Amino acid sequence: MKYKEIQINDIITKKDLEYGNIILLASRPALGKTKTCCELFKHYSKIFNCLYFDMSGESNAYFFDYKNMKGVVNDYLSSVEIVKKIQYEAKHNALRIIFIDCWQLLNDKREWFSKMLLEISYFFGIVVVITSQLSRKVEKRKNHLPNKKDLNAIENLDSYTRKQIVIGRPAIYLDSSNIADELKFFVYREWNNG
Repeated sequence: MKYKEIQINDIITKKDLEYGNIILLASRPALGKTKTCCELFKHYSKIFNCLYFDMSGESNAYFFDYKNMKGVVNDYLSSVEIVKKIQYEAKHNALRIIFIDCWQLLNDKREWFSKMLLEISYFFGIVVVITSQLSRKVEKRKNHLPNKKDLNAIENLDSYTRKQIVIGRPAIYLDSSNIADELKFFVYREWNNG
């Protein structure tokens, strides 16, 4: 499976912002999904109207003072409640980017929710960034990167996401003092709009 390495500022591109897109950020637990999501939210919420849904309850509290940040939703909402909130914000407040952290914790209507997010993204030109966990099988591979089956296994997202990015952290797996403890981002699928 082919992939290319990118930087964090290329996760959401100018093209994504012009046309809307659903972006999947995937990795094994504790490798930086929430941190990356929070960094993107902190940056873009200064420029655009954004919403951040934390499906775990308060995982983003490690990375910013969410109580003082507009657009952060820490209460667990059902997929129907999330769609209603997104549609309201899109119609009344020019919503541009939605972050949904910890997709794997959503326990209702995932397929319907995925379809609705795709429709909302397309209709309103909104970027949707979703984080989810990968299988533990990834840790047993030499390069610690997923294959197509791993990404397909993320329930109801593979066919709806137009961009798939895997987060890696080589220092976690490789016992070497020469490796910087940094996050690496690998694009596995990227949509092409002409």
